[in-house]
Amino acid sequence: MMRSNPLKRYITIIPFALLLALWELLVRTEFANPFFISSPSAILTSGFSLLASGEMTPHIITSMGAVFIALLLALIIGVSLGILAGFYSKVGDVISPYLFTLNSLPIVAVTPLFILWFGFGMGAKILIIFLMAVIPVIIAAMDGAKSVDTNLITMARLYKASDSTILRSIVFYHAAPFIYSGMRVAVGRAFIGLVIAEIFGYNKGLGHLIALYSSNYQTALLMFTIIFLLACNVLLVKLITFLEKKTINWK
Repeated sequence: MMRSNPLKRYITIIPFALLLALWELLVRTEFANPFFISSPSAILTSGFSLLASGEMTPHIITSMGAVFIALLLALIIGVSLGILAGFYSKVGDVISPYLFTLNSLPIVAVTPLFILWFGFGMGAKILIIFLMAVIPVIIAAMDGAKSVDTNLITMARLYKASDSTILRSIVFYHAAPFIYSGMRVAVGRAFIGLVIAEIFGYNKGLGHLIALYSSNYQTALLMFTIIFLLACNVLLVKLITFLEKKTINWK
């Protein structure tokens, strides 16, 4: 068996490494103003110092806790509502107009209203993140339920299967790949909702740090926080993909 070429294995890393080297060179030679864009080495040095000091830890716990709770709620409510809407056409007809209206709702514009109504507590933050994340889950689950082969459902009914059995054994099983795809989209939207919520006045969280470092022109720490959020996003998406491969072995 031929061994894989190491160059092919790391082909995606090489352009990224070259980009970092060029970035570092431009900043060190002051071709790029360090006041506006820090070098990769300065970002990592400042960021790891911040992590080591423990100052960032409460903000990470607050933000990640809100994201996980909101995503869990989005998964439970979104999957349940989406599958019901896809399986029962009348339910789908009722919720579809509201669903696509909420999907086009500018969360940035209504966030001050949520803060006015619900205050600056964790509940309002989770609600904003939830509203950002739940829509793609509902739509994905609904599309998955609608795509089930009607012959399977007809056969199940011939064997006197109840609706709950059909939903659990056929519809949910078939819609699972759609749901995983919806969850990957939901993760990205959840982090957008998190930053929006925390920038609008919450005094703790990674979004609050972004607003703080931006207002104080602490470019290295600002960029490190953004990169940290991006890394959390990527890791969650990778986790969802891993779970999909483990649980959908028939795909």
